[in-house]
Amino acid sequence: MSTLKQQVVTAGGPLRFRRLSVAVQIGLSLLLLVGAGLFVRTLNNLKTLDLGFTPDHLITFTVNPHLAGYSMGQIPPLYQKILERVEGLPGVRSVGATNSAEISDSGNTSNITVAGYKSKPDEDMNVQQSLVTPDYFSTLNVQLLAGRLLTESDNAQTAKVVVVNERFAEYFFGSAQQALGHYFGWGGGNDTKIDIQIVGVVKDAKHRTVRGDVDRTVFKPYLQNAGPDAMTFYVRTAQPPQNAQSNIRAAMQALDSKLVLDSFVTMEEQIDNSLSVERMIALLATSFAGLALFMAAVGLYGVLAYSTAQRTREIGVRMALGASRMLVLRMILMEVVWLVGVGIIVFLPLTLLLTSTLRSQLYGISSSDPWTIFSVTLLLASVAIFSALIPARRAAKVEPMVALRYE
Repeated sequence: MSTLKQQVVTAGGPLRFRRLSVAVQIGLSLLLLVGAGLFVRTLNNLKTLDLGFTPDHLITFTVNPHLAGYSMGQIPPLYQKILERVEGLPGVRSVGATNSAEISDSGNTSNITVAGYKSKPDEDMNVQQSLVTPDYFSTLNVQLLAGRLLTESDNAQTAKVVVVNERFAEYFFGSAQQALGHYFGWGGGNDTKIDIQIVGVVKDAKHRTVRGDVDRTVFKPYLQNAGPDAMTFYVRTAQPPQNAQSNIRAAMQALDSKLVLDSFVTMEEQIDNSLSVERMIALLATSFAGLALFMAAVGLYGVLAYSTAQRTREIGVRMALGASRMLVLRMILMEVVWLVGVGIIVFLPLTLLLTSTLRSQLYGISSSDPWTIFSVTLLLASVAIFSALIPARRAAKVEPMVALRYE
């Protein structure tokens, strides 16, 4: 027994410092891993979010006829030719267009006056407005909730009509069905001409960004309004979008070689590009967390290897007195459990405090998400045990007689 005490005292000071250092490393790894887990889950939530439209098998590109020398009067016929030409291509199901591209962090807003609705003095009456072609909704697979969609007959010679989204209808009228038939006008004040009728309501869909809220939106028939400078076209294909892109380019080249197709990508690529910041943050957080975890594993291995070497005679005495190899293995592993437990218990409150500052960067997940914390804790414990297996097995294989002669 005196031999065991002497062994412990000899190695006590330096070993305690090393153990403390490893516990701090484990705690820092917990902090970084939880942060990385939250960012990774945020990115996954954004990538799998229901946008209100179907992005797969959808190609998008933008055309600005003014850059090719077209006058204002030539633009509407050109857009009609583009729609007809692209829709006739093999594998194309439908084609739609708008002057306000989806998931492009852009938009066009204007205030309105709604018939029968008394606005508050400080109320925001601005709504998002988009010019769209008749097949825009069917091409994006935006669901119609009430009324009808826009048609080719909604042109400059007919009464002004619009389709609004669900949020617009519920905000001003309480429901999609009650919004039908109501009128509003662009602008504010008593002189506003209220001559635009709501004929349809569609399901809410993300517009500016994946992360952002859905705006109150009005969809106007492009044939009832002056031709926009540029239109973004959406092509729904039956075949893989990559196979259809070359056909679209060839068709547009044949129509007019001066027309430039800007932002010619699939909708999934467009969404992916819009999440580049979130992806970079998740990648950096994961990289730093992985490095911290690796350093903690190396530190833990070093401490246990040093501790085991210092306690060789102690282990030999224990085994000479009847301790089994399994008992020695458990003794070393319990030291790992102690180090990991101390690191987690001490740093968990700090982790929760620091991650609470990330709330604005997260989406669809709490800063104290239990599943993330449990997964990170399990990962830390698994890596710690794996790092301890080599020194623990080495200690369990010590021969008592050899250990007793160890200096």
